[in-house]
Amino acid sequence: MDTIEMRSTGLLSRLPSRLHHNAFVVRDHEINRRFFEELLGIPLVATWCEKNFSSELQREVEFCHTFFGMADGSALAFFQFADPELYEMTQAEKPARVGRYDHIAFKAEPETYDELKQRLNRAGEKYRETNHGYCKSIYVSSPDGLIVEFTQDPEDVLRQVRTLDPRAALLYHVPAAHQNPHDDLVRLLRHVVREHRDGRALGVGRHGASDAVLFLERGIPCVEFGPAGAGHHGPDEHVDIGSLQTYRRILVGFAHALAGSGPG
Repeated sequence: MDTIEMRSTGLLSRLPSRLHHNAFVVRDHEINRRFFEELLGIPLVATWCEKNFSSELQREVEFCHTFFGMADGSALAFFQFADPELYEMTQAEKPARVGRYDHIAFKAEPETYDELKQRLNRAGEKYRETNHGYCKSIYVSSPDGLIVEFTQDPEDVLRQVRTLDPRAALLYHVPAAHQNPHDDLVRLLRHVVREHRDGRALGVGRHGASDAVLFLERGIPCVEFGPAGAGHHGPDEHVDIGSLQTYRRILVGFAHALAGSGPG
């Protein structure tokens, strides 16, 4: 399993306590309120309207700021501008080709998670559910395109399973795999990757179980390395066919480099 180096120096002595709010611009507050409050059941807890001078437009602009509250006091916040020109200036000129990775996620207890699904199903609202291995999530998009994730942690999922069958138990646990990124073979693989792709060859942490643990237990360096794709362990999991040729060249190059590096 891929890893990243953890650096602990220079960090804050005390981390921020929680998310205060996440702000997003909408076209119509009332349409947005119906989605979050009436459909999802998340309450509107505050509204703030004001008029400020816009340096972009060189004139005063009226706007309202709404807040929808979470159990811990954090909030989803939204702006609506009375001036259509300023609204257009806040929107991306060209949407991302893949936008699903930009989202905000909230922890949901099992009963909340189930109620959200029931609300979405009753309304015929489209959503996506994914079991990531380390958590289970549903994703839904607001009328203005904000992707909101509601997720259950593993202990919540297991607790929910136990309500269905009292004999349910965790029988097998695979520990996390930790690979030294400075290992000679890992560095050799990075070097070969850089010869076939632009940019840096990064190592990243990933969720889920991995057979790499079994190799690492025996002192054999191991990382997960494969072609490009998305939807890891979910219903949308797929491989980018165009990346397979590059992947093959990297593997062949690594084998040649390994054979030329001498015994070790």
